[in-house]
Amino acid sequence: MSKNFIKTVLVLSAGLMLIAGCASTGAATTQNVLPQASGNARNLKFEIIDWQGASFGAEIPEWAQIVLTDKEQLDRIAAAPTYKDLAVRTASAQGRDIDLLKRWVQNDIAAAVTREIAQTITVKSGQGMSGNKDSDKDAQKLLQDVMGVFSSVTLNGLEKSREFWVGRRDKGTGKESYEYVAVYVINKEDLQLQIDRALGKVAAKTEKEKAMLTDIKAAIQNSVDKVQHIDFGEQ
Repeated sequence: MSKNFIKTVLVLSAGLMLIAGCASTGAATTQNVLPQASGNARNLKFEIIDWQGASFGAEIPEWAQIVLTDKEQLDRIAAAPTYKDLAVRTASAQGRDIDLLKRWVQNDIAAAVTREIAQTITVKSGQGMSGNKDSDKDAQKLLQDVMGVFSSVTLNGLEKSREFWVGRRDKGTGKESYEYVAVYVINKEDLQLQIDRALGKVAAKTEKEKAMLTDIKAAIQNSVDKVQHIDFGEQ
């Protein structure tokens, strides 16, 4: 047997061992990474069986771990220096077609943030009118005007900052699917300008209406400053 042949076999063997080592490292990451993000990870109803870059030995990034396991820690994502002066929204969707999930979130994120703002307005206005029997035709009319404006608003400037996917298996049913997670951002000043422009179309005539509109603006501003998660459900 020639020396060259022996060398070739040894090189091939070493290569196969390296590939096997990478595969085992990836499998271990499934067990080791997610629990570090949150104690809640151990109580998840699904297990991670694959993820973006797993075949190359990549780990699940911390921000994706947070979105997947513990929405209460979202402020940690927005605390990154790169997100200074930006409004941050995380999003997720589940299904069997990863490309469809990406398009689904991309196409609906602006409308979803608008719905989030509308929900904030509804809650704040409801608090302001509760228990006030006299209001309330004028106040309700103002609220209807505000909601009407936001039903036709299209936000501009939302940009995708990060995205990631994982393959998951439901622990109860064994059903396998993908979960796609993403971070979208928009400059806070730009977002506020669009909101102010929309609210500027609403005429507040009485002092009471003006105060109510001021409260609505404050509630929206507070919402803008907080990181929120939008779950697009399953496709």
